[in-house]
Amino acid sequence: MKYSMQRRLLPSVVGYVPLLAAVMLNGCQKQEPAPQSSSLKREVLMGVAFPGWQPVEEKMRQMVVLPMPSDTGNEIAQKVQARVEPIYVVKLDEQHAVMLTHSLPLDDSGELMVCHACSNYVGAYFFTRDGAGWRMSARQDSAARVGLEGYLGKTEIVEFGRRNYAFAAEWASCWQGTCGSWLVLLGLKPDQAKILAKGIPTAARNTGSYPACDETTADKSKTETVDSEPEQTCFEFVSTWKPSGERMTVHFRGMTWGTGKKHLPVVIDEVAIYRIENGKFTLETGKNPVPKL
Repeated sequence: MKYSMQRRLLPSVVGYVPLLAAVMLNGCQKQEPAPQSSSLKREVLMGVAFPGWQPVEEKMRQMVVLPMPSDTGNEIAQKVQARVEPIYVVKLDEQHAVMLTHSLPLDDSGELMVCHACSNYVGAYFFTRDGAGWRMSARQDSAARVGLEGYLGKTEIVEFGRRNYAFAAEWASCWQGTCGSWLVLLGLKPDQAKILAKGIPTAARNTGSYPACDETTADKSKTETVDSEPEQTCFEFVSTWKPSGERMTVHFRGMTWGTGKKHLPVVIDEVAIYRIENGKFTLETGKNPVPKL
């Protein structure tokens, strides 16, 4: 009886041997090492983040995940083709670095989506140094939206306090004679980029919207109203900003005036200080006089 049970069990045991061997073989297969770079050169790091990338148009087109409009009208993360260019590499410390990119999605015909309402995307790719070099440890294909019509605006890397780096972009737009500028700040950490300021207004003017405003720009004490036009309030603001330790100081200058007798010129000279609260820059003292367009 014992022998017959062994004979019945034997075929099933033998049947498991090839499967077990296959599992063991797969488990012992040598894993391909992750791509690494011996330097922090932008073009080399791009080859790590996007194998096959080269600084030529057809090789710059890569697959990335970006928030794009869906059939329902809402935006969802979608894997799309975009032209990706490196813009900055920031060494955060001896072991960590981040590369920032500018991505422009392509439409169904392969053309760049460049228009007044089209977004630019800033990507962030994080690298950690080990014995073999710099390996990519994390990625954000869409860390921020900045600018329009294919341009990011004026960009730079700034430091808020010691080793608290941020990507800054100040971009502008005009619509029907009214123009504005906004500041975007993206905080950079070893494994993540976070929005510190989504769009602080830094400049604005509406002199192109109303002919009477433009006519009184040279002489803002003029209070006559053109009979054929209603009275309008005109404004023109500019600003300069700079990091102040872990805060940011913004100096606003400008003027408001009107096209009618009741609207006397008002000179603006205001200093505002922003500080980081709950991961965002918020106004601490002073005020931002720039109108929200």
